[in-house]
Amino acid sequence: MFPLPIELNSLIFELCTTLSLVSLAQTSISFQILVYAHWKQRNDAVISNYVPLDKVPFFPLLQSTHSAIVGSVAVQLTDNLAYGGTKNLDLVVPPGAFWTWRSMLLEVQYNCGPSCHVSDDTLIASLHSFTNGIRIITVMEMKRPFVFPVLHSRKCSCDMVMVSSSSFIAVYPDTTFDSICVARDCWLLEPEKESHKKRHVDFHYSTANWATACGRYCPDHVENLRNSRSIAALRWNGTWRRDDLLRTVRHHFVGKAYDSEWAFSPGFPACDNTACPNYGYEPAYDESDSD
Repeated sequence: MFPLPIELNSLIFELCTTLSLVSLAQTSISFQILVYAHWKQRNDAVISNYVPLDKVPFFPLLQSTHSAIVGSVAVQLTDNLAYGGTKNLDLVVPPGAFWTWRSMLLEVQYNCGPSCHVSDDTLIASLHSFTNGIRIITVMEMKRPFVFPVLHSRKCSCDMVMVSSSSFIAVYPDTTFDSICVARDCWLLEPEKESHKKRHVDFHYSTANWATACGRYCPDHVENLRNSRSIAALRWNGTWRRDDLLRTVRHHFVGKAYDSEWAFSPGFPACDNTACPNYGYEPAYDESDSD
């Protein structure tokens, strides 16, 4: 993978900040942004490795500051095979939110580590690290505010979408396709592919990503996943023109298929049984299903 050119970054960012649905925050550090979704059991288990959830309102803080979990921890939040041993938690926060996160981390005995201000040719304003001697939390403060899409499906409890350095991948509400569990930028080995297929996984060769079609709750959509236009991959190959990019993004984010049953909100909206009926549901597949 390679970073998107600065001019394309700026174009996508400029376009998306004019829409109410989604914006892109490109990081040159992790090359991926996973949009965090509400899967409470997994979320609590993973994040409690970094901060004591009984002492700090970590997820409400994500919501109120419109921040995002990125990198490998974001993958762990939804991937049964990704309970890895990473010691780093990476956060992307909008301008001005760093001091809120800093106060919280100091309160739970994290110490300030190295910090740096990033050069003018990136969307990252500054990079800060905190450590408690065991874990490291990195906070990347962006130069411009961003809005991430948070998908609340009525049939699937693990909606997730990813932005990588080589693709701009997004899911928008489509009445014929309303459930994606996870997408990640990774070529799976053949044995892994076979394992996923047993759990209704469809591999997207066209986007170098795989996605689970939530077979337990919406088996009728497995086939739709293969042909759905809900996934838009804008690959940078040196040939994209401004008009092409604008037209493609607008089609996928402000298309006719917008369904009021979906909830798109800036940052991470409050999640209760009304606003997010799948909150606290069992996963689309159990841990015991893993091979």
